[in-house]
Amino acid sequence: MVALTVTALAALAGLLLILPGLGREAKYTIGLYAYPAASLGGGMVLAAAAFRYRGRHRWAWLMMGLGVACWGVAESVYQITLAVAEEVPYPSWADVFYLVGYPMVGAGVLLLPHAPVGHFERARSLLDATVGAVGISLVAWITYLDRVVTFDGEASFLENWVNALYPIGDVLLLIAVMALAFRKSEHRFGLEFLLVGAALLMNAAADMVYLPLVNADLYWDGMWLDGVWLLAYACLAATAWVILQPPRPVADPHSRHLRRLLIPYVPVAALPVIIAVQSDLRARYLTLFTAVLVGLMITRQWMATREVREITERQRDGILASVSHEMRTPLTAVQGYSQLLNGDWAQFDESERRQMVGDIEDQAIHLGRVITDIIDLTRGKTSSVRLDRSQQCVAGVLERAVRALPSASQARVTIEADSQLTVDADRDRLHQIVVNLLTNAVRYGKHRILLRVGRDGGDVLFQVHDDGPGVPKRFEAAIWQRFERGAHRRGSSVDGLGIGLPIARALVEAHGGTITQHRSDVHGGACFEFTIPASAPPATSPTPEPRPVQPTFSR
Repeated sequence: MVALTVTALAALAGLLLILPGLGREAKYTIGLYAYPAASLGGGMVLAAAAFRYRGRHRWAWLMMGLGVACWGVAESVYQITLAVAEEVPYPSWADVFYLVGYPMVGAGVLLLPHAPVGHFERARSLLDATVGAVGISLVAWITYLDRVVTFDGEASFLENWVNALYPIGDVLLLIAVMALAFRKSEHRFGLEFLLVGAALLMNAAADMVYLPLVNADLYWDGMWLDGVWLLAYACLAATAWVILQPPRPVADPHSRHLRRLLIPYVPVAALPVIIAVQSDLRARYLTLFTAVLVGLMITRQWMATREVREITERQRDGILASVSHEMRTPLTAVQGYSQLLNGDWAQFDESERRQMVGDIEDQAIHLGRVITDIIDLTRGKTSSVRLDRSQQCVAGVLERAVRALPSASQARVTIEADSQLTVDADRDRLHQIVVNLLTNAVRYGKHRILLRVGRDGGDVLFQVHDDGPGVPKRFEAAIWQRFERGAHRRGSSVDGLGIGLPIARALVEAHGGTITQHRSDVHGGACFEFTIPASAPPATSPTPEPRPVQPTFSR
């Protein structure tokens, strides 16, 4: 209620000073009492309303309220000094409070918390704000500062610097307005920020008009300009009432509206026009051509932004399609075996039923791994893979991995491995590595795939050879990055998500091994190979020589 009362009284006094009809003496009397009441009242109610919030939000509004209250103290000191001494010295204590209020209000605006954004978005906003700040400074200097920031040889050192600080404070207010326009909140961009921005704009505009009028001896107390300041104080008092209302959440605090992109470039666009008006003919032509080039550059950047958006949308659609494909394969196997068992349970013997149930379990585990790995990849957590290591029979792992492929692709795989070779690994994770590499070979190969495993010193070396085109040299490093598909990243008819190799690499490195790619010396396509530390060989019997082992499956 106090905030609304101050708002109404300040707005009424401001309108009385702006609108014609009252005499000069009446306007002077209104300003004499309205100035201290509106400025002090607006600042204090704004500071009191800040305690509705906590943390940084509270300090931001409190700083703005105290800054406005400093202007109120300055108004009171000015009026008291004028009433007692009938003349206010310059500079005085009133000027001290005036000047302190500018950085406090600006700091309060900058303290307002933002919604969390990414590093690139924060950097872009900072660049946009820098462009706007430089543009405002240049426009203000050409049109305003160089005319009022003059050092008079007859004035004292202190008077000269006070003259310079006032317009600098106005520039701070304009930069604060731009910061308000860029602010991204978790709540809807409410009326409170619009009121604060309007108040700061009116205050800065009134200051810019006031100083030239004073220098030309055209200003008198109670003129229309005082009404603009009073309306600014009314807006600040109204802000106190608005922030006491319940906040309304915004659907997307990260959306970038066109006005936010244009605001910092408005002073930049105005700068060539101002220079052209104030320069000679040759400079005007240069300014015109510069403006045309700047316009073309901005248009080019806009088109590049649209292109990036379209590419991002296509990549998103491709990722969604690939994710659905990755999940469809194990789901199809689970659904098919489940229907067979549900419809013809008695037709299958015990061993066949066990194998089908085992395959259903394997595919369900594989599906869960795919979902987990997609989540881990998007969060960047592939470095924290947990393993349940034990001695595993390599031949069993290979046969299980081949059974995970579509039936039409299983016949293309030839296995060469020692049936008694063991490896110290996590059974499910090793299965996932081999399945990922086999799936790649099936997708990009033609007819033949060789899965070869043997000893390599103290490690076990796994190799997957295919007869496809291989990996172009320029993509040999890129294929290990998440969602990167090398030569097939755009417009490819081959399905894929671009996560198989990054997942395989993370799992191999978690086992303490290495994974590489090179040209296959068997089939001429690509060869992906990785090493896993082997278990200790039995002490009582020599290690048998590797021999080809063909996978056997129950049908």
